[in-house]
Amino acid sequence: MKYRVPPWDYYAIVAEKHGFKVDGKQVKQDFKKNYIELMKRHPNFGKQSIKWENCKPDKQLFKIAQEKINGVTCGSQCLHIGDDFIKDYEGAVKAGWNAVLITKETDFKEPYTCVKIFKNLLDLHNAIESHKLCFA
Repeated sequence: MKYRVPPWDYYAIVAEKHGFKVDGKQVKQDFKKNYIELMKRHPNFGKQSIKWENCKPDKQLFKIAQEKINGVTCGSQCLHIGDDFIKDYEGAVKAGWNAVLITKETDFKEPYTCVKIFKNLLDLHNAIESHKLCFA
């Protein structure tokens, strides 16, 4: 599997974009170790979304993910955090999940007006900790 940007670099870029300083070398080391272990246990992991022909925002992908989470019986118990309205927010909501967006964009029009939007992960964390994040 080839990537335009290696996954460990992408994780570091995203983390730093949201105000977190990460050690890229440690992420790479942890990623490789965990990926190798994952591939030993689930050799078809990398082929699954292609095999299922599902990817975000297809609600079936969210349903499949939900089935893999122990103890979760309905989508309302799930929260998807993403940065793309169509792929992340709409896909999750259509699957019955709760969803929030992390973006620095502030000039939103419909249909974004009812979307829970945070500028970074720290703001989301603070909203959760202070019980200011509620879902119906």
